[in-house]
Amino acid sequence: MQILKRTYCIILFFFFTQHYLYSQNDIQISQYMFNKMYFNPAFTGDENYMNASLLMRKQWVGIETAPTTQVLNADMFVERLGGVGLSVINDKLGYEKSLNIRLMYAYHKYFEDKSKLSFGIGGGFINRSLDGSKLIYEDKTIIDPNGLYNVQNTMTPTIDLGIKYSNQKYTLGASITHTFTSIKNATQTNEPRHIYFYGNYNFTLNEKVQIIPSVLVKSSGFITTYEFNTNLVYLNKFYGGLSYRKQEAFVILLGLNITNNLKIRYSYDFNTGPAYQSKSTGSHEIMLSGFLFKNTKKYKSPRYL
Repeated sequence: MQILKRTYCIILFFFFTQHYLYSQNDIQISQYMFNKMYFNPAFTGDENYMNASLLMRKQWVGIETAPTTQVLNADMFVERLGGVGLSVINDKLGYEKSLNIRLMYAYHKYFEDKSKLSFGIGGGFINRSLDGSKLIYEDKTIIDPNGLYNVQNTMTPTIDLGIKYSNQKYTLGASITHTFTSIKNATQTNEPRHIYFYGNYNFTLNEKVQIIPSVLVKSSGFITTYEFNTNLVYLNKFYGGLSYRKQEAFVILLGLNITNNLKIRYSYDFNTGPAYQSKSTGSHEIMLSGFLFKNTKKYKSPRYL
């Protein structure tokens, strides 16, 4: 392919490689502790509610063609069946778009001490498209046989597996996304296998205050990243938190339970990586979530907010 005239291709390549390195093809969101189902299907139907949430992320504000992401999750516990859910992820990077739609299922085994062991599976497809008609070539009079001149679409299946153990104090989980695609067989349109490890602990200081640290480790084999977070919850209504993402950002999180059934959360990423500090003012993320009804036959999960 001939050299592209505009700096867009340089920016696109920069974004694509950075997005690839830091999120390893899977999306990157700061409020991962409230969206665990997207990386581990074992969290499906984990609460005694029908849940629905919508998250919107604008990454690297101030840079043209920066990534934007929307995540829709919905799940519920069905008596005698287990957890069932739906996850839809829409991701845009420059002229490339990705749509990931998966159905989720989790089997939950309950113990007398109110702990729980869960196994989950998610399956669906990923549709990627690149609008080659918007790419500008150096010499418009020559047709490059390797060039892209229209919308290119690819669709690939994906399978995720997960396991989780939780009790009233802590949660531990491990999962694999894109299970059957090794690094060797991965392509630009077929994402490689990713491995996730997640854990949190609930420190209840008194009836009003909880402190809940968490960690998320993610690896695609050739690179491993991690995120640390600590959230403080007051009166089970207000919360604030801080996170650190390895070599990329510090994150501040705020949240409010507007009603018992409606919650709003916001996070802001302060860039720390040298590639972002002078080019972007940071990243914004907002999330709305709601509980539709409660299953009274199932005890309350240690998940919070």
